Amino acid sequence: MSEVTDLSIRQFKLMNGDEIIGLIESDNDTNFLVDRPFKIVVNSIKTDSFHLVPWFDLSLSNTFTIDKSMVVAHAAVADSIKETYITFAITLDSKINALGSDTTDDDNIPDLIPDIDDTIH
Repeated sequence: MSEVTDLSIRQFKLMNGDEIIGLIESDNDTNFLVDRPFKIVVNSIKTDSFHLVPWFDLSLSNTFTIDKSMVVAHAAVADSIKETYITFAITLDSKINALGSDTTDDDNIPDLIPDIDDTIH
């Protein structure tokens, strides 16, 4: 599993309090380019567990620039966390692709722009 070890997956603590995890595509003097960042949400009841949610869940892009001035701290994560991250990202991509390929039933797709002519009672 050396491929997982070689991946640059890091955890970030941001100035706004968000904690995110993502695959680093590039790193320069001023910013990080992060692929598939997910917000880390700690379980409020069982504090030794967490779940991941898309950081920009309505965006069409998977890659985001994070300005280093907004980063409080960042660190590499354990291989087991990398595996969890990869599994979650692949599963989410599969679900999104399956949703996008099913064009036979448009009634299951949420309408974010309501039709003005619809009557609401």
